Amino acid sequence: MFMVKRSGGSVSSSASVLTASASGWDSYHICDPSVARVNAVLNGQSYAYAMFYLGNDQNCSCHNQIGVAFANSLDGPWTKNPQPVVAFAAGISASQWGIGQPSATTVDPASGTVALFWTEGYSTGTKGRMALVDLDGAAGPVVSGVHDLTTSGLLDSNGAQDFLNNFDVVYSPQRDRFYAVRERHPYPSSSPSYISTEVEVLSLSGSHAWSGSGTWTTEGVIGSTVSGTARTHNPGFLRTEYGTLPDEASITVLFSTATLDPNSLWTYAIARSTAAL
Repeated sequence: MFMVKRSGGSVSSSASVLTASASGWDSYHICDPSVARVNAVLNGQSYAYAMFYLGNDQNCSCHNQIGVAFANSLDGPWTKNPQPVVAFAAGISASQWGIGQPSATTVDPASGTVALFWTEGYSTGTKGRMALVDLDGAAGPVVSGVHDLTTSGLLDSNGAQDFLNNFDVVYSPQRDRFYAVRERHPYPSSSPSYISTEVEVLSLSGSHAWSGSGTWTTEGVIGSTVSGTARTHNPGFLRTEYGTLPDEASITVLFSTATLDPNSLWTYAIARSTAAL
């Protein structure tokens, strides 16, 4: 994972802050970081930041699990918790996708708690999940209250029932409301067919998110008319270090863009769009 700093509109530094381990559950690949400011403890050492990330140990898009690393500065050094904080399901073939794409928002920084959201994908289906994670205990991270997020109100671009994956979350304390931005389905048939043509901004009340109930409200869709490119994908929010809205009057989505193949991968760029709330 890289940390990029910008100053005056230009990149002032870019450096790797976390890499795959030499062995173990995250020894092949790591990606999809989500950082939150929260009091955390690991092996008696206190930290100010937690970075959740996807890791795996195989050369495939499979056997994914979610880990967490800690630091006292965003520049690092980052110290990994040795075991996954959300593990691959027992008794399932390691060839399946698993657990990943985490997004964390701070619940109470003093008590070391965060709300963790993620994508879970097995042969039975793909869904968004949520849990409370306590990070300041002597025994290491403790996950509780794991539950599915509602799918009510999730519609694809054809108006059919849809599902959550590859989504980011930001919290509005003023509204007690979670906002999510996700890749919308179906993915296109033309190449590249593994990324979306548009992303959707949704919202759900805090009480409904924590209970796995309620109905998502569509706040807006960002597609080619906004991005100006054939693919709009891998979205995230501009957030404070606690995972909250920087400005309660607006919301900013960052997303990747790409052209059609051939060589679409080499056209990836990050863009942003801001709308009033």
